[in-house]
Amino acid sequence: MLLSADISTNKTDVLIKKYAELLNSGVSASSILVLVQNSNRKQEFITKTFEKLKIDCVEKLQVYSFFSLVYNTINDNWAFVENVNPFENPTILPNLAGLEVSQFILKDILKEVKFKGYNSKKSLLHQLFRRYSLIVQNNLSEEEVEWRTRVLKESFADDAKLALKKLLSKTLALRDFDYLRQELVFNYIYKNSDYFKNIKYLILDDGDEITPICYDFIEHLALQLEDIFVAFDEKGASRAGYLSADRTAVWKFEELFNEKAKLIPSVNKLYKDAETLYSNIINSQNGILEHFTISSPSKRASMIDETIKQIKNLFAQNIQPCEIAIVTPIIDDMLKFSLKENIDANLVFLSGSEKLIQNRLVKSILTLLKQDVSEFDIRTVLSQFLGIPVKYCYDILKAGEFIEHEFENEEYNEKYKNFLLVLKSVKESSSKLSEKVYDLYEKLVEFSFINPIELNKFNFFIKQLQDFESVFKDAFDSRQEEIINQIENSIISENPYSTLEISKNDLIISTPQKIIDNQIKTKYQIWLDISSDEWIKSDTGPLYNAWVFQRGWAKDEYTIDDNIELSKEKTARILRKLTLCASENIYTFSSLFDGNGIENFGGIEEYITVKEILKQVNDDDKKFSITPRNDQKPVLGYTSGKMAISAVPGAGKTTILLALIIKLLDDGVKPENIFVMTYMESAARNFRDKIKNIRQNSAQLPNISTIHGLALRILKENGNYERLGLSSDFEICDDTQRTRIIR
Repeated sequence: MLLSADISTNKTDVLIKKYAELLNSGVSASSILVLVQNSNRKQEFITKTFEKLKIDCVEKLQVYSFFSLVYNTINDNWAFVENVNPFENPTILPNLAGLEVSQFILKDILKEVKFKGYNSKKSLLHQLFRRYSLIVQNNLSEEEVEWRTRVLKESFADDAKLALKKLLSKTLALRDFDYLRQELVFNYIYKNSDYFKNIKYLILDDGDEITPICYDFIEHLALQLEDIFVAFDEKGASRAGYLSADRTAVWKFEELFNEKAKLIPSVNKLYKDAETLYSNIINSQNGILEHFTISSPSKRASMIDETIKQIKNLFAQNIQPCEIAIVTPIIDDMLKFSLKENIDANLVFLSGSEKLIQNRLVKSILTLLKQDVSEFDIRTVLSQFLGIPVKYCYDILKAGEFIEHEFENEEYNEKYKNFLLVLKSVKESSSKLSEKVYDLYEKLVEFSFINPIELNKFNFFIKQLQDFESVFKDAFDSRQEEIINQIENSIISENPYSTLEISKNDLIISTPQKIIDNQIKTKYQIWLDISSDEWIKSDTGPLYNAWVFQRGWAKDEYTIDDNIELSKEKTARILRKLTLCASENIYTFSSLFDGNGIENFGGIEEYITVKEILKQVNDDDKKFSITPRNDQKPVLGYTSGKMAISAVPGAGKTTILLALIIKLLDDGVKPENIFVMTYMESAARNFRDKIKNIRQNSAQLPNISTIHGLALRILKENGNYERLGLSSDFEICDDTQRTRIIR
């Protein structure tokens, strides 16, 4: 059974019901493979299945995310893998480590592979891992990668190929398998063993979000399956781009299983808005969104204040915190502090990532382990962990190390003396580093309260140390300082490490993708910073192109138009799915300036047209007309050639130019043949909003931008940094660089 159903339907419940029916009918759990999106969805699936079982299920349920299936398959087949490993140094178990170890290894490799002419060594590691991920997730052969290299006319392809080849060889020799390397090993296992021979039934949820490497595995199983139950959303694939969701899978399923999908219609009141928003983005339309509102203050601080007022207003209507989700790609200290100070609810943050040392427990312990520490490091331990005010610690800070010191306050004095004893005992210990860290934790925990989230991240820190110790063994001690520095800069997910359970008093603050991945459904959503281009991130760079490196790419060239079209399609898929996770209303907020006072560019604001704006259009903008003064008449009489307008501030030059643009459009001049350049982005925004509101039926607007905005747009839409003579981490910061882009 194939189900075509979006995120707002009961598709998962249908799959759970079918799964329970199979188990209740006597089908062995070991013959049914269930694949879901992530570990949180996995736990929900298992819990609901047990509620429907009428028998005692003695076998383990085979419910996995694809990554957990890969992980468990390697563990179960390690002897099989070890027997074909050409490198000596056998181990009892594989080192199924995180990316940090692979990054450490790749740093060494990049000392050998020089990438001559590459402008930004700073971003090289990031670029290579993006390329590595795209190749693995899309299951691309060496020939397919080389063809894509020719399409993109890549200059660094040979260096990238050599570096990644060395990485694969080194990780195989060390038995160091990060989640990407695990997928390659998984490929070998299922193709060369009978490990999955007993699987007769496949149940797959969110089939639109799977990667090509997962689809290839399903295709391999297809011939032995007696029945399948697959649910997917035809307009889904929100993880398209560098997350590698296979956009073609939704129609390949019908061909693979020779069956037409059954449609489960949505009953969500926002379904029409979701479809309208999707169409607005894909077709550059201005369809009205019925259940959206928009607010556009000037400053971001004001935007956050209005958001807080809106939340309090919902609370006053007896709306529970768990019925509201704040969605924003920017979760910074300004937002966190404002919400914590003003909202009476338990704030649950689900953002993309953070640095490991942002955890005060990890930061403090890393400081104690390092040989050289800074004054800032010492301040962190004294104030944030030991709770001793910095104003009493001048002598310690001046010394640059934790020296013996007498405090006048007896409580501080006793705490600091005990701390020094702990520090001395650990430094004199001959235990492994991970054991020292755990020992430090056990002794230091009495000095400060540790909340569960901090503890979870500390456990992740311990796991990283153990990974390095397992991989490098005897060589670990000689590289301990390097490894500590590597871990110190590790980026980790802020997601909860256990199943996400939302209580009545929990208010979710999340990035868009996390809402979709965890299918967090609430009555109300609040979208913040919709004028920020953080909502639409680039999927290209000097060493990777997420679109061309997709399995389904077949064109023999890649153009700017391709990048624009595919980026818009990805944005449309994300916002459609996000909208369907709400059921009552979506409040959107933008600001002219970001938290640093810099004007916002781009974002998704242009796609959101709501009733309030339409009313304003009818009352104000559609009545827009001007009776020009004698000195203004020549402007509206313009037909061709060059014209200059000299006017002091307030003389009406902006108004008459707006009238001229409307006149040109009304006279049949195509929007793409009109370019409007302003000095300030706020002026450009004013032009765009006025023209969009006056000409509701116009599918396209003139190009209206500042020189800064135009340069940024060219940079984002082109994606070919090398051709522009720029590095991948390029920031527009002076006139010379902007001029280079424009030229």
